[in-house]
Amino acid sequence: MSDLGFGMLQGFYYDQWHDKFRLDEKRTVKLSWWMDALSADIAPQITKYFYDTKHPKLNLFYSAHVYGRIRPSDFPDLPDYLERGKGKLKEMNLRVVAFSNYHKWDEYVFEQYSTRLKGIIDGFIFGFGPEFGDVQYIIREGLPWIFTTFLYQGEPQTARIGLYKKARYTPVPCIRLCIRVSDTLR
Repeated sequence: MSDLGFGMLQGFYYDQWHDKFRLDEKRTVKLSWWMDALSADIAPQITKYFYDTKHPKLNLFYSAHVYGRIRPSDFPDLPDYLERGKGKLKEMNLRVVAFSNYHKWDEYVFEQYSTRLKGIIDGFIFGFGPEFGDVQYIIREGLPWIFTTFLYQGEPQTARIGLYKKARYTPVPCIRLCIRVSDTLR
């Protein structure tokens, strides 16, 4: 059972939502924030708050999974799940879907997501950290699947330091650098 990240939403993304860095128009790095499409149905006022207070140019939302958390390779009716979530992704303008298949490389999952969500989204972020060696991306049905290449473990407040260090030495960071901030130390 998953809380769909509502603890994170209720905690204002580990108190990062109210950080002045999020609204600093001098910076050039756009920040993307997790939002499960199902949250609009379960917690509409919380979801509305984040949409109402996001910076129009500097903050983007991406979808965690499609319509509730699942393990795609183990889900009995993946096509139906994706079809049910398509409308909500479009309604909430969630153009990127991010999820993990729990360390499983599964061409069926890539094919189903790519085929069924083509035209609705712009691409995928895949994995919870470096899971598949040097694989940085794949293309399926014309959609990019960008693999998480950096996992920061530690206090979320200091994630920016690790991000900047990694970005400084990573060519084409807009394509190769996806990070996930983990609060496992709390």
